[in-house]
Amino acid sequence: MAFRLARELGIVDVDGMMNSIPERLFREWNKYLEMEPPAWQVNELMLAQLAGIYVGAHSKKRHKLSEFMLISGGAKSHKKLTDPESQQKFAKAMTAALGGTIRKKGEPSAL
Repeated sequence: MAFRLARELGIVDVDGMMNSIPERLFREWNKYLEMEPPAWQVNELMLAQLAGIYVGAHSKKRHKLSEFMLISGGAKSHKKLTDPESQQKFAKAMTAALGGTIRKKGEPSAL
């Protein structure tokens, strides 16, 4: 948590920071930082919202925000897309949501 605090405060010398602040103040900062989601979750949510806006503008179907979350899979699921089957399923869903079609290998493009 000390490195996260140092990053938040723009401090490079983590050891120096730890030596310069009282333990009580460090604990308070820890509590504050624990209330905030990690940066990767904030980034994922923002990207999912952008994807949802884009797809919503190009599709008549309504989509849930969780459909666009790659890592956390939304609030109910924490499944990661680590196995090829899940990745392929997600790619097919995104392609369909964007109005595309999946071509078979060797099949000519519609363009």
